[in-house]
Amino acid sequence: MPQGTVTLITVIREQTQEPSCCSVGQTPEEVDAMKQAMEECGVEVQVVDLVNPDQVNLLDRKLIQGVERLLNLYGAFALPMLAFNGELIAAGIVEPSDAVEAITEALKGEVAKS
Repeated sequence: MPQGTVTLITVIREQTQEPSCCSVGQTPEEVDAMKQAMEECGVEVQVVDLVNPDQVNLLDRKLIQGVERLLNLYGAFALPMLAFNGELIAAGIVEPSDAVEAITEALKGEVAKS
């Protein structure tokens, strides 16, 4: 049974787009690698592509407001973002190891609450 739900909030970049200094988002392979690393922490992972309105509508209002606030402050540098059980826990996470670290800390906080 999962220990919680992590939402990976990003923009999924098409494979045909070459990375550059101005590239926004992650490739499907980068998203998959991050998702797999996070699932190894024992959490369920939901991916939300901000370009897809149907996926954005899955987020609750409070989380959407937090995402909007970070995007307004930091632009694309805030992506990807991680939410744990509906609360933003990290932004600008690009390495799977950084995502695992953020989730590990969030899980410690959940244990402390119990």
